Amino acid sequence: RPRKGVVDGEFPDVSAALIFTFFGVGVLKLLLCTALGIQIVMGQGGPKGLHPTTFDWKWAVGPTLLLDAFLAAIGAIGLFYLRRYGAAVMSLSLVLDVLLLSWLVMYNTWGTLNIWPGSGPYFFLACLCAIFSVELMVKAFKGNML
Repeated sequence: RPRKGVVDGEFPDVSAALIFTFFGVGVLKLLLCTALGIQIVMGQGGPKGLHPTTFDWKWAVGPTLLLDAFLAAIGAIGLFYLRRYGAAVMSLSLVLDVLLLSWLVMYNTWGTLNIWPGSGPYFFLACLCAIFSVELMVKAFKGNML
């Protein structure tokens, strides 16, 4: 029987590259989403504060960013220790990214939230997050798992 993954037996059939890549993504998201979430929740509207659209949505966007950071950290640790929940939680974190990026693209496209360089790169990033989320969910519920 050919061996397909890095580890065999009771562990998930995933490669080390996938584990370290998503561990790095989880750590990066923990740092960035925590900083952005705190800035949005604690921010005030006005000329030197939050954009009016962001200020109107601060109690939806800020806590979602903080939850996203928490789920990314838990998912990264779970993936690093080859646990099934790691891929599932990281997948949920990426679904939250798709929702947040969809909000950004929608308001950027309508012209009420003008963020450089336009909505195209954010839409592409949301599509990548959706693809990676599906891939991780498949890894979580298919194959040689714990």
